[in-house]
Amino acid sequence: MSLFKYIERIKTIHHLIEKESTGSSIEFAKNVGISRSLLMEHIKEMRETFHAPIEFCRIRQSFYYKESFLLNIEITSGMSKLKGGQNSFRVFLKSPEVLDSESLNLHLWTIGC
Repeated sequence: MSLFKYIERIKTIHHLIEKESTGSSIEFAKNVGISRSLLMEHIKEMRETFHAPIEFCRIRQSFYYKESFLLNIEITSGMSKLKGGQNSFRVFLKSPEVLDSESLNLHLWTIGC
C-alpha cells in the first residue's frame, strides 16, 4: 500500500471516530473499504503510535475518542522545521523517483486539548 493511501485511510478512520458515526466494527470496516481485522489493526496502531484514546460504546454502537484528540498529518518536501508538542513523530523517506533525490518529510503529531 502506498504511503498516501495509508494516510488517507487513517484520516478517514479518524474523521468517522471524531463524528462518532462508525457503527459496529464490521460496519465501520465496510464504510472504510477494508476488512474488520485490518481496521482493528489500524485502530491498535493509532492507540499505540499516536496515543489516540479510542473507545467503543456498546450503547451507541460507535467508536469514539474518550478525550479530546486531534490528528494532524502534514507532508512537506525538503527539511523544513517541525513545530509541535511533545508527541511529535517524524518519518523521513528518500525516494529519487518521487522528489529527485530530495527527502520527503512526513510529520505526524497529536495534540490533546
